[in-house]
Amino acid sequence: MLDTVETLEISRYLRLHREMKEHGDTDRAEKLLDLARKARSQEFVLALCGHFSAGKSTMLNELYGEELLPTSPIPTSANVVAVRNGEDRVVLTLRTGERLLFNGAYTEAELKALAKNGDEVVAVDLWRSNGRLPEGTVLLDTPGIDSTDDAHRVATESALHLADVLFYAMDYNHVQSEVNLQFVKELKQRGKRVYLVINQIDKHRENELSFADYQKSVEKSFSDWDIDVDGYYYTSLRQKDHPHNEWEQLKSTFIQMMQEPEQWVTRSIHQEAKYLIGEHIADQERRLVAEAGKFESPESCATLESEMAGKKQEKASIRQELDLKKSDFLRSLEEITSNAYLFPFEMREKAKDYLETQLTDFKVGFLFSKGKTEQERERRKQVFYEALREAVDNQLDRHVRETVVRFLKENDVYKEERGQEIYGADRTFKPEMLEEMVKTGARLTGDYVLKYTQDLAAAIKGVSQRQAREWLESFIGEIEGKLSGRLDEIHAQLEELEGQLTHHREFAEQTAQLFSYKEQLTRVLTSNQPFEDESITEQELTVLGLAEMEKGSGETITASIADLVSSDAQLFEHVVAMASTEEVPEVLEMASATKTTRSTIREEPEQQVITGVTRVEEILADLESLSAHREELASKRKRAEERKFTVALFGAFSAGKSSFANALIGERVLPVSPNPTTAAINRIGPPTAEHAHGEAVITFKTAATLLEDMKQVYRLFHQEISTLTEGLSGIAELLKQPITHPRQKTALPFLKAVSAGYDTFSERLGNTVTLPLEEWATWVAQEEKACFVEVADLYYDCPLTRKGVTLVDTPGADSIHARHTDVAFRYIKEADAILFVTYYNHAFSRADREFLIQLGRVKDAFSMDKMFFLMNAADLAASEEEKQGVLHYIQDQLLTYGIRNPRLFPVSSLLALEEKNEQKESNQPSGLAALEEAFYRFLSRDLQTVTLHSLQNGVKRALSMVQSLLDAAKQGNEAKQKQREELQAQLISFQQAVGKVDGGADEQALRREIEELLYYVRQRMFLRYKDVFGEIFSPGVLREDRGEIKEIFRSCILELIDFIRHDLTQELRATSLRIEGWEENRLTDQANELASTSRGINQGLLLSEEPAFSASIIEWETPFPELSLDSFKKIANSFKGSKSFFAKDDKARIREEIKEVLETAVQGYAEIAGEKMYLHYQDAWRNALIQLKEKANREGTRWFESLLRALSDDTDPSVLENKVASLQQEVTEMEQLLNRK
Repeated sequence: MLDTVETLEISRYLRLHREMKEHGDTDRAEKLLDLARKARSQEFVLALCGHFSAGKSTMLNELYGEELLPTSPIPTSANVVAVRNGEDRVVLTLRTGERLLFNGAYTEAELKALAKNGDEVVAVDLWRSNGRLPEGTVLLDTPGIDSTDDAHRVATESALHLADVLFYAMDYNHVQSEVNLQFVKELKQRGKRVYLVINQIDKHRENELSFADYQKSVEKSFSDWDIDVDGYYYTSLRQKDHPHNEWEQLKSTFIQMMQEPEQWVTRSIHQEAKYLIGEHIADQERRLVAEAGKFESPESCATLESEMAGKKQEKASIRQELDLKKSDFLRSLEEITSNAYLFPFEMREKAKDYLETQLTDFKVGFLFSKGKTEQERERRKQVFYEALREAVDNQLDRHVRETVVRFLKENDVYKEERGQEIYGADRTFKPEMLEEMVKTGARLTGDYVLKYTQDLAAAIKGVSQRQAREWLESFIGEIEGKLSGRLDEIHAQLEELEGQLTHHREFAEQTAQLFSYKEQLTRVLTSNQPFEDESITEQELTVLGLAEMEKGSGETITASIADLVSSDAQLFEHVVAMASTEEVPEVLEMASATKTTRSTIREEPEQQVITGVTRVEEILADLESLSAHREELASKRKRAEERKFTVALFGAFSAGKSSFANALIGERVLPVSPNPTTAAINRIGPPTAEHAHGEAVITFKTAATLLEDMKQVYRLFHQEISTLTEGLSGIAELLKQPITHPRQKTALPFLKAVSAGYDTFSERLGNTVTLPLEEWATWVAQEEKACFVEVADLYYDCPLTRKGVTLVDTPGADSIHARHTDVAFRYIKEADAILFVTYYNHAFSRADREFLIQLGRVKDAFSMDKMFFLMNAADLAASEEEKQGVLHYIQDQLLTYGIRNPRLFPVSSLLALEEKNEQKESNQPSGLAALEEAFYRFLSRDLQTVTLHSLQNGVKRALSMVQSLLDAAKQGNEAKQKQREELQAQLISFQQAVGKVDGGADEQALRREIEELLYYVRQRMFLRYKDVFGEIFSPGVLREDRGEIKEIFRSCILELIDFIRHDLTQELRATSLRIEGWEENRLTDQANELASTSRGINQGLLLSEEPAFSASIIEWETPFPELSLDSFKKIANSFKGSKSFFAKDDKARIREEIKEVLETAVQGYAEIAGEKMYLHYQDAWRNALIQLKEKANREGTRWFESLLRALSDDTDPSVLENKVASLQQEVTEMEQLLNRK
């Protein structure tokens, strides 16, 4: 008989079982029945779970002391294995729920045979009579949680609710997998006692990573997931004398636990019941929310009441809103005018120059002074006005106009003609204001200059504010009308909220009942008082196995294991059928889920999404109205499937780019240490149908390209050429000239190579040739050939290219050819990823710095960070501390170039290549693995994520549109006729709305955006001027002992001109990217506005909100080509020598004189560039807007036509219902996949 305490304990779980069963939660009810059995039997369950490969069965055999289980086939077939002390027998639990009992002992081969039918067997229970286990102790071995069979994980999870202590085993190499972390976290959340066993530590290599660091990384991984386990054990059953093996400690823990089971069982049962109650209540809450529809939270009543109060308050204060809007607008104007700093030092100097002509006896010259004085007076006025006008345009007027337009849009009164009127209005600042603000009788003093500029700034700002106020008054009446119309809307909303509040109060009442139910279950679990209905029914006694105990009876199947093993499959099926009619003695039963679900394709989430989109395309195939949407989905899917990536490799020639490329490829394919002047582009990509593995295609430079390269070199020697013949004939003389500048020296190998090889290769210019791999290397490495090569393509099969990667080894950052900045920019813009290689013990050169500044300029223009920075030759570090110091230095340098939070990796190309070829003798890691992990994750996940989410949105749109078709098809005939009329009217309204889309105001805003960006370009251009000037005109260069000092000085001037040209061109390229981003955002705004307007016409019309925008790259010619040494002739003549330059402060004078000439040149070219940019991007904008309108019109017209067809009598709603159901399933699965990613 059961004692009182035992009866109370069992009855509480039976009571919980009944309650949950009555509430429809049969799964958890069965688990509570299991807990009742466990409370009666007091079995202590020690469970082993984890990965397949972690050696769980081997551990269980070792713990038991003999080969109890087969070590490999059991996990893939018999699933959960429970071992107990008792008379020798085996019980098989089948997927159907039936159990087979076989008496007697077994051999390993027999157990394998029993378990071989994995489709039938769910669990195996073993009893052994040798007494190795204490009475009442169970050892539980579970399938690997990383199984490809969902049933295995279900079986594991369904068994673990009875486990008192869990030992979670992991393979040494798979500890930090997300599967481990997530599963252990779930175990701890349900209150389980969990010990982690990191097995197979004999795989550890101390020379790669210290074991202490490995342990820290393991424990940190779990700590980062907020997982606090009960202990860690590091074990090896293969190498038991391993110095870090803790197997004996683990075994001692097992033995100690089995000797004191009572401290574990009761707590474990109670904790599991508490967990099941929590899950049960959560399930009931979800069900309640689902039944309540969109009213999900109990707090919604208070929210609705608050919202109603807010609406009433809004209704009461609607008149105040207009005043608030006006005051906010005026406050914004005030902020703009306050922040507009129109008179910095340089502007005040211009004002002072102008005031001198107004307040003094200003006079120029002695002869004919009157005319000269008037000319100079007018010149100063014009200089002052133009500079101030530009500052007013960029710092005041532009922002005021944008504020006005934004105010119009925010208040929904914006119209295209209003935008054009505002952007096209005359400037507020007029030239006559300069004279008007001069105070009669004032004297030219510093104080008065300050007073004058303050008065003038106030006047300009006042005019700007008055204009903005006039605009405000012109449209404020329309805003007031809209506010009045909102009163009616608020009244309707209040009525709707009242209905929702009634619904929510009902929901809140049901929620309160659920809370009361939760408290009731908690009291059942925690109360020490007997319940009124504590008696256990006869049926429950039978279920618990107590009836047979009281009666002393019970029947079993008597069949030998040997007989079963020797039988064929038919006999097995016969025994299964026979077992369904027999009683099986009491076994600690494992609740398991037997429900089958749609089979899961074991693919990566990316591929599953793509497969799902393919199914969606099939669903939409016969819907003509959605053909455009289906085509768009198919196009995006194909791009995702092809997964082609261009990866650009940048860096100085000495950084080891080619060596690093070889390390990525895994073989010595690219020749290393190429000549710095080669500057050919090497591309290594996957083989194609046209080009087999190992085939190379050499593309030769055209004659025009070769001529341009030679012109660049000749300019280094202060000479110009116009034809190839002229350039070739002059090489011999050029080589004889004395070298006056280091850049001239770097060009000499190129000149010699061209001279030596031109006769041989001249006929190949502009052509291509296909070569085998063996010959390809010579065209890259030998200068006399490489100088004629534009691109060298190699088609090569390797792990890198199999991922769809084409690796582009670009010209070095210090290439002598200016046109390579165009090549570099194209790859910066268009490459999917950028790898920048720097060398361990090389500081950044000026070429590196300028290239990195360019990266910093454009980094924020990209939708995601696609840059990786590599410190090559990290093996040269004398210590880890030294290596970290260099890494920190590089990081700091990158920050100064505008590159924040760089992905920076130390690597050794040499060691990495040895690793991949298994030739490595050093114990030092190459660092390549960490880079490749981050790099490939970026390619396969980050880049794909954008596409996958776009696909997901497309599928959601398809679902919404098909649902609208279904709603239309379901209507009655009268309703259909009425809706057909409405749809025809809506179609006309929609087409009119598309026709009204006009980007005229955006074009005016574009011009101002370009003007402002170029204004700041000019400001930035000369921020570094002083430092750059000092680098070029340095004491190390301007030395009397290096040749003719005036010639060296002129070379420095030319180098500075080239730098300014290069810097301006790079700034213009970066600006073009910003303009493209600006236009893309504007186009998206237009698409969103049109989509919103379309939904207002017909709620079911969902236009694509992902407009396509593309603009070709602007080709920039060399800025201010007219600028030459003649432009600086007077300055050059004033140079007296290095001593005077550095010692007598000639440097500062000459620096400012040169700056004045350069500023004028930059100003002139910026104006030309601004107009070129405007025309280019105006054309791109118009084309994009036309495409947007055409696409919208096409989509919308097809949509309305499809709805009209759906309203015809022959439309079958059942077909659309099936499509909606299928699409809904695809949407749900896609959301789960992407959330899991």
